[in-house]
Amino acid sequence: MAQLTCLLIGAPGASLSAGVPGSLLGALRLWGLPSPVLPQDFELASLNLPTHEENAVAFSRSLAPSAPINRVSLTSLIFEKGVVTLIDKNSKLSILSSILITLSAFLLVLSIFFPWWQMVFFAPQYPEGLNIIVYPNKLEGEIDIVNGLNHYIGMENFSEENFPQLQYLSYLVIGLAVITLVVALLRNKKFLYGLIGLFMVGGILGVITLRKALVHFGTNLSPTAPIKIDPFVPPILGHNTVANFLTNSILGYGTYFLIAAFILLLIPLWKDRKK
Repeated sequence: MAQLTCLLIGAPGASLSAGVPGSLLGALRLWGLPSPVLPQDFELASLNLPTHEENAVAFSRSLAPSAPINRVSLTSLIFEKGVVTLIDKNSKLSILSSILITLSAFLLVLSIFFPWWQMVFFAPQYPEGLNIIVYPNKLEGEIDIVNGLNHYIGMENFSEENFPQLQYLSYLVIGLAVITLVVALLRNKKFLYGLIGLFMVGGILGVITLRKALVHFGTNLSPTAPIKIDPFVPPILGHNTVANFLTNSILGYGTYFLIAAFILLLIPLWKDRKK
C-alpha cells in the first residue's frame, strides 16, 4: 500500500480537502495551525490525535505555517503523538476488485476437482473413444487399455509414477489460492502485479512440462516393438493420427477455471486504472 508522509502544516489560505474529518480540523484550529491540503490522489487512511494534556507539550513549538505538503516516500504523518496516514488512491484496489480477486482464489481451488487435460483415442474397434484424463493429482480413464495398445508401437506406459508433478501440483495450486486471498485482503496493485506474474510463470511452466512429457512418450519408442512407426509428438491441443488411431487432445474444465481465475485478476487492473 503506497503511503505518503509529510508535515501536515499546509499552505497559507489553503482549504481542507475532502476526506479529512472535522475532528482533525478542530484540533488544528485548537493548536493554531492552518487547515491542511491533501494531495489530489490521496485519502485519509487513519488518524491518531494526541490527548489534551499532550497538546500543550507536543504543539507548543513553532511550526513553519508556510510549508506545503511535502511529497516524500515516508510512511506516516507525525505530530509527535498525533499520526495521520495518507494512502495513494491510485495504488489501492476497490472493494469490487477485492471481491473479484477472492473469486479468482475460489476458482483456483475448484480447478483441483476437475480434469485439466484430456486425450481421446478413436479407432474402428473403439468408436466410443479411449480416454486419458489428467487431473492435477491423478490420472483417470481407460489407461490400461491404452497402455496395452501402445505396447505394440513401443511406447512407455502412462502412469502416475511417470508424472511426478501429480504428487505436489494440487498443493501448489492451494498455495497460489492462499496468496491470491492475501492480495484480495491487502488490495494493493503492486501485489496484484506480482500475483499476475506468478500466474503467468506457472502457466508457462505447465505448458513446457506437458510438452516435454509428450515429446518423451512420442519419441522414445522401443526398437523391439512389434509395430514400427516413426517417432511423433502428440499435440497439446488438436488432432493427430498414429497408425489407425486418431487422437484428440482437449482442455478440461479445470483449465478453463484457471483461465477464468487469471482473467478475474486482469479486470481490476483495468477497472482501477489511474484516470
